[in-house]
Amino acid sequence: MRDNVNRSMNYNWSLGKWQGRAPIGYLNTRDETNKATVIADPERAPIVKKLFEEYATGCHSLRSIWKLAQEMNLASFRSKTKKSISRVAVYNMLTNPFYYGEMIVKGQVIPHIYEHLIDKSLFDKVQDLLSGKKIHSKEQAYGGLPFAFRGLIKCAHCGCTLSEETHKKTNGKTYTYLRCGRLKGPCDQELVSESVILNQLDEEVFSKIRINSDIVELLKKNIQQRLIDEEKVNAVMKRQITNEIEKLNVRERRVKDVFFDGGIDRSEWEEEKANIEAKRKELQKTIEKYADITQEIKDTVNDVLDIAASASMIMKTSDPLQKRELLGLLLSDCYLDGQKLIYKIQKPFDKLLVGSKFEGIVDFHKENIAAFSSLANDIHVYHENMKRLAAGC
Repeated sequence: MRDNVNRSMNYNWSLGKWQGRAPIGYLNTRDETNKATVIADPERAPIVKKLFEEYATGCHSLRSIWKLAQEMNLASFRSKTKKSISRVAVYNMLTNPFYYGEMIVKGQVIPHIYEHLIDKSLFDKVQDLLSGKKIHSKEQAYGGLPFAFRGLIKCAHCGCTLSEETHKKTNGKTYTYLRCGRLKGPCDQELVSESVILNQLDEEVFSKIRINSDIVELLKKNIQQRLIDEEKVNAVMKRQITNEIEKLNVRERRVKDVFFDGGIDRSEWEEEKANIEAKRKELQKTIEKYADITQEIKDTVNDVLDIAASASMIMKTSDPLQKRELLGLLLSDCYLDGQKLIYKIQKPFDKLLVGSKFEGIVDFHKENIAAFSSLANDIHVYHENMKRLAAGC
């Protein structure tokens, strides 16, 4: 019997079928032939996707994303008690490849046949943040004085990360310079003005970024779909919060009846009424976070166009933290060699540079569409970070 069970399980795994309790955001159910299957939970799946997107912005620690999951009433599994999700469960969720289409079985990664909640590029960003390969924006914002290139550039001679410092000249003006930390010993890298690097990037990158109408439409489609998904999350959250407010209203009426029936005295009634009112105000304040996003769609599409067409202007007019957000979005593998920056343009932004072989292509291939879908994700993250910075995150 044991051999037959193992044989059946191995066969189902080979077909990409999950066996056991479904991960958070999915439900165990049966199909039309009464066979066990897994479907996306219409209530929890949008919340799970939203949590992945929030963590990918780099503005959350594991603790803060756990608190957000609790605020959104995400439970590990459906039950009458709706016990709050644990911090360990949130971590396991963020590291589970099931959500982009693969399941782990006996240490092996196997594709499954069920609906994907996120794409792999989003999952990989979350893993980079969890592992420390990428820096959280909050750590960057509060790690010291705000500089455009903080933590982004290494020395081409010794590999040390360059630091930034300000020098005040006799004319009263302040200038920013990049300096090698020389943590590995003596180094020949000279002190370089930040403006030299920014001018180089403006000439080679920012002034050459272009975007044609076909790519604009593709980006619009991707970003609007993301915001439609977010609207689903908002609808779920508003419904949950509205239900909680109604429960408080019912509770208030019951306590009021008890008071008039003489079951409690006035001081107890006043105290309970104040507690209910405080909780109701807190819920009403929370529900404002999940307002309609029709205008948000227009704003985000405008951000896409601004980034593509006005990168040079953004770099000239933004504050250092906003510049760093854009630099981190566009560049990778940055090394300073003398007065010159050596770098790579992040995919698929390299396809937007004037003179690239991708420029002007109308007939998109499958891999190109996937690349620009990833670009839409990156721009959404950039947009979210800009909102947080503007709000004083």
